[in-house]
Amino acid sequence: MRRFSVFLVFFLLLGLASSKSAAANAVPRQVLFQMEDPRGDDRGPGTYVYPKGPVFDPRHGLYDLTTFRVEVDDSSYYFYFTFAEKLSNPWGAPEGFSHQRIALYIDSQPNQGRSETWREGAYVDFDPRHGWEYFIDVTGWHKGAVYYWNQRKTEPGRRQGLLFRRATDGKTVEAVIPREALDEHPETWYYYVLIGSQDPIGPDGWRPVLAKATEWQFGGGTDTNLDPNVLDVLAPAAGENSQSSQLGSYSVEKQRLAVVKPVHPEQPVSIKKYTWYDRLVLAVREKGNAILKKYPWNIYFPVYVAAILAFLILLLLIGFNLANWRRRRK
Repeated sequence: MRRFSVFLVFFLLLGLASSKSAAANAVPRQVLFQMEDPRGDDRGPGTYVYPKGPVFDPRHGLYDLTTFRVEVDDSSYYFYFTFAEKLSNPWGAPEGFSHQRIALYIDSQPNQGRSETWREGAYVDFDPRHGWEYFIDVTGWHKGAVYYWNQRKTEPGRRQGLLFRRATDGKTVEAVIPREALDEHPETWYYYVLIGSQDPIGPDGWRPVLAKATEWQFGGGTDTNLDPNVLDVLAPAAGENSQSSQLGSYSVEKQRLAVVKPVHPEQPVSIKKYTWYDRLVLAVREKGNAILKKYPWNIYFPVYVAAILAFLILLLLIGFNLANWRRRRK
């Protein structure tokens, strides 16, 4: 009887240890920011037209950002960019998307950062009150990286631990960035989201916008390096900060680039802190839900009753043996 009880205690402790290990991964993802973008606005300042080539069919929606969302868990930040049309992959990028050129700039600290893009290509500037500290280059062919405002342009970006892929819904690009690559205060972040078209021979990988559309280039621009090569930005639908106002603020006469404004949560969200007990409760709840889903209560009711009785008997045996042990000690 004594050996049997020792084994029972051992397995109970083993179960607790397993639960503690599971608790480390039980923290649910927390949504830090989400914003909808107007549909049908992948026309830059409103004048741009798609290239004539069939690879750009249906010639609308491929670059039309509809939702931007940011999440976090214990290990990573998750950035989601959802588009109006399914993400086609005509050139076979391993990440699952070939058309979209996504540039995410984050302003995380006041009174520092850059107000120009990492390299010339998008042909926009940023609000000087909100210079960027992080640039997440979301692109295909293993070129995605994180760049920092205070590093030299000749230095490579961080690629270790990063993941870029097409999500299962077929319309969303997902960027997974380790938390140590960015700072721990997303409640201070302002976001610039720029959408263009990938072009391996374009300036910094951006497909140019010309005055007239060709088979491979967009039309509706000015044949200069002053009109943006940006087709969509995350912006409100109307007002002085609308997309057309921002991307249309360039001037050929004054040799001035368009200035883009960032977006920011109306109610900033800090990362939740979880105690060990919180994590254990979440782990047990997650495990319990998984068991109930696999073995429904209404079908396996006798099994659950037997398991509960066995557990109660286990507790009684442990209590009985502890009581005996204490009597012998006296």
